[in-house]
Amino acid sequence: MIDVAVARAAGRVNVALNRTSWQSSIYCDHFACRGPERVFDGVGTQSHYQLPGCAHTETEWYPWVAVDLMVPIYVDGVDVTARLDCCGA
Repeated sequence: MIDVAVARAAGRVNVALNRTSWQSSIYCDHFACRGPERVFDGVGTQSHYQLPGCAHTETEWYPWVAVDLMVPIYVDGVDVTARLDCCGA
């Protein structure tokens, strides 16, 4: 997920905020589905599976996420937060 708070503190702008996004698969359980719209929603470093801002894929070897920035743009960094509630390691 993109960490908006860190980006602002560093003088950076979240160019992916609320843009169309995709991920290799979407995991759903009896609570909800956690799709790619949660990755670039601006919530920040929510690293718990059930909180907004945390996406989840099915178990797979090479999961990925992509975002359409709509125009060519220079990106100087990407902030990613792994899941910390149990399974992010």
